[in-house]
Amino acid sequence: MASRILVEPDRYVLYACPELATAWQANMNRQRELLMIKAGTGTGGQIASSMAYRPEYNQLRGEMVQLRKAAADKNCRTIQCNSA
Repeated sequence: MASRILVEPDRYVLYACPELATAWQANMNRQRELLMIKAGTGTGGQIASSMAYRPEYNQLRGEMVQLRKAAADKNCRTIQCNSA
């Protein structure tokens, strides 16, 4: 997956569960913002916004993988419940 190469491995290894939950929520909020930007534009605008925001969206997806991994390693239940 291309998004994984955009995020350094074990980026969140030093985070505690509350910090992981905060980072997870911020990540989800930004992903939603990017999807709303794309949805809120016309056909031509969707192509332009996709090109402009795709790298950031892919990076956020890669970070989400790392957040889930760190949460699982630390048995953080709040993130595991919210990531379904």
